[in-house]
Amino acid sequence: MDAGFSPRQIRQRLATISRVPENLTAILVTHEHSDHVQGLTGIASKLKIPIYCNRATKEAFEFQLQTKIRLPVFETGASFEIGDLLVDTFHHPA
Repeated sequence: MDAGFSPRQIRQRLATISRVPENLTAILVTHEHSDHVQGLTGIASKLKIPIYCNRATKEAFEFQLQTKIRLPVFETGASFEIGDLLVDTFHHPA
């Protein structure tokens, strides 16, 4: 899901695929471009959905938002689980 929209727009876009944000168990952020994460903190905090990202992305969020935020942080190159989903991470040069 691209979270570069307002929470309302995210809700409407999820509805087009018969989904609602209340059913999300996590949000996995692959990179910190502001045009992809603008509405992220709004919808995540409102619905208490954890956001997962690597340390560099977390630091970029904190810089963009000018505040410290608590997020589950994964190490790029490592694998981890979100519920029954196994996430294998890797570095991709920009």
